[in-house]
Amino acid sequence: MKNLLPLAALLGCAGPQIARPKIASGGFMVDKESVDRAFEDIRSRASFEMDCPGAQLQFTVLFLAYGTSFPEQIGASGCNKKAVYVRIPSGWVMNTQSETKK
Repeated sequence: MKNLLPLAALLGCAGPQIARPKIASGGFMVDKESVDRAFEDIRSRASFEMDCPGAQLQFTVLFLAYGTSFPEQIGASGCNKKAVYVRIPSGWVMNTQSETKK
């Protein structure tokens, strides 16, 4: 039994789980660490695809993975443009893009 304790700790079943911080985005309560990472992962790609400096981009969660607080769709806006990014196994890809009225 003593030898199983390190294995139980690795599997996440040894003791109470620590709650991960949540923040509000797009009307959802989302996992802060996951959404911060997603926004940063998308920033450089969105900057290139939208021809907009990364510092001018704003992001919002549009859809969560079913039954979780992890983002599946994220909206990006900046420089009078909007785009939707969806999560796929290899990262984030643009799904739609549109120009906004000035």
